[in-house]
Amino acid sequence: MNDFLRAQYESARTTCLNELAGMQQRNLEYAEKNGGVENLPEQVRRIYEARNGSLIRIVAYHDRTQEYIEDLHTWISQLIQENRRLASRANETDRGWQKYFPNFTNPHQTESDREHRRQMSVIQLQIDLPNLF
Repeated sequence: MNDFLRAQYESARTTCLNELAGMQQRNLEYAEKNGGVENLPEQVRRIYEARNGSLIRIVAYHDRTQEYIEDLHTWISQLIQENRRLASRANETDRGWQKYFPNFTNPHQTESDREHRRQMSVIQLQIDLPNLF
């Protein structure tokens, strides 16, 4: 995740958690205003417990979302590393044939430049399109 998105995410996450903490505090104040959690009338107790249950579900959802985001971040990092490894391997493979034919890439060769380019293009085509040969 780039720095700008991470900063926006952390800001939104902090705001969300602060709001949830404020909602929990207001819920407790509501219970205390109505005689305490133990002494709440039945209807008021149901309201308190419903709000409390909702907050618990929201926090559980937040936790699962956080785990999912971390898993995605790990997976994307692994994909980036794999992509870099494969790109390096492809680059190495593209130029790997030169170690078997060093005379074709040697600038001090005895053959003419035109013959050299012809041989290089034949070899490159043999590598790229083996079905033609």
